[in-house]
Amino acid sequence: MTMEELIDILKDSGASEDIVIRPEHNLKEDLQMTSLATVLLLVNIEQKLNCTVEPELFIEVKTVQDLYDRLKAMI
Repeated sequence: MTMEELIDILKDSGASEDIVIRPEHNLKEDLQMTSLATVLLLVNIEQKLNCTVEPELFIEVKTVQDLYDRLKAMI
């Protein structure tokens, strides 16, 4: 998965459409990801990667880059 693919998934999962998503953006504060959007993001990532992602992952990550790094470590 590339950073661009992750950003596309974030857009499809309910991230704020008012800004250009960058790796340093905070998922909750900058992208205004709600709990529902986070669950949708989890499902979309699982479908894209064809794997299971533990929900606890989202407790540990704060930024888009954090999420990308954790996902890359999983694959």
